[in-house]
Amino acid sequence: MSAEALGAQLLREVEVERLDDLLRSLQANESSLEQSDTNIEALDLLLNAFKPSPSTSLQQWEAQPTGPPQRTLPGRIPLKDKGASVLEICGAEPCSGKTQLLYHIISLQLLPPEHDGIQLHGRGSAVVLLDLDSRFSILRLRDIMKGYISSCPLSPNQVPDADPSDLIHESLQHLHVFRPQSSVSLFATLSTIEGYLFNTASHLSANRCLGAIVLNNLNAFLWQDRLDEAEDPNHDPTVPYPQSSGLLSHRWRQIVVSLRRLRATFSCNVFATSSALSSLVRASRSTGYPNSSLRPHLPGSWTSFVTVKLIVKRNSVRKFASGMSIEEMTREAGMRREAVEKSGFTAWVDWEGSENWREDVRRAMKRMPGNGRFGFKVTANRVLVGEEAEAAEEEGEI
Repeated sequence: MSAEALGAQLLREVEVERLDDLLRSLQANESSLEQSDTNIEALDLLLNAFKPSPSTSLQQWEAQPTGPPQRTLPGRIPLKDKGASVLEICGAEPCSGKTQLLYHIISLQLLPPEHDGIQLHGRGSAVVLLDLDSRFSILRLRDIMKGYISSCPLSPNQVPDADPSDLIHESLQHLHVFRPQSSVSLFATLSTIEGYLFNTASHLSANRCLGAIVLNNLNAFLWQDRLDEAEDPNHDPTVPYPQSSGLLSHRWRQIVVSLRRLRATFSCNVFATSSALSSLVRASRSTGYPNSSLRPHLPGSWTSFVTVKLIVKRNSVRKFASGMSIEEMTREAGMRREAVEKSGFTAWVDWEGSENWREDVRRAMKRMPGNGRFGFKVTANRVLVGEEAEAAEEEGEI
């Protein structure tokens, strides 16, 4: 057989497939898999409920225009951005446990899936932390990681690692901390993150994917931004906040556009904490919400960016009875302190704006225990979430 005939035969055996068909198939396969954003069962259950179903994802893919790549318009999320989640953890009151829950989330993002045969169930990724109020404690994060590693079960003949400091130190090298001092500084920082991460000579995370972008305390610059807006000569004081389209909203739109771009580029999740500026709106027939909700206090560009808003609150402890003397209160102070420490926290999905949810999301949320509610406990070196917290309490560990 001549070389020409052999080449023709081999060419006939080649299967031709268009790139968009291949990518569509990959997209459908990825969407059909149950995704784990945090490796925390209670949180992943909630986040997965809000993700598009495989059929929806395929329709979104097919709806994308064919031909040369087009520049993404503001407000339009690229398809690969759809699978990543944006979780806002909002404290209903001070000391509500939001930062403690964030420590636990970051711990599992940084720790590897296993170490020396011990299953740690970590994600082994890198994390970008934007510490907006400069109050994030690396020492507390280290203690949480150490407590978590010590609690992981060993195989029958395995000797526990007495000091996991080397593993923790290696994991913390993949936490990239930035501390912007204003919303303008935050926008500038976000604009440099892509270049920083792609410059592998500037960090040690070249062999890790970016698992999450974390913003600690979204309220940090809110009051300064409001003041700047009030002093802006173009500000219209008759427009109520947060519907205003003034300076504050402009800054937040820039921040959200930058976060969308990073989330699309790195296919990473976004986790953030905030503090409520209003009282809880109790669940009632008039609101139609099964759980208490909070009025949005951040600009609409952020609110529409969030996938799930989680409200956290410390569980109530019975107050001192009226008429008790100071001596009686002093005697019970120790028991009351212990009760407060053991009371734990509750987290639930904010149903504010749920009329805009997809119908399959509403059905999934209503099927969940407490319509998306779970508890968690905080100890000296652990954060236990959901069933793990319940089991530890039954066994008397907390």
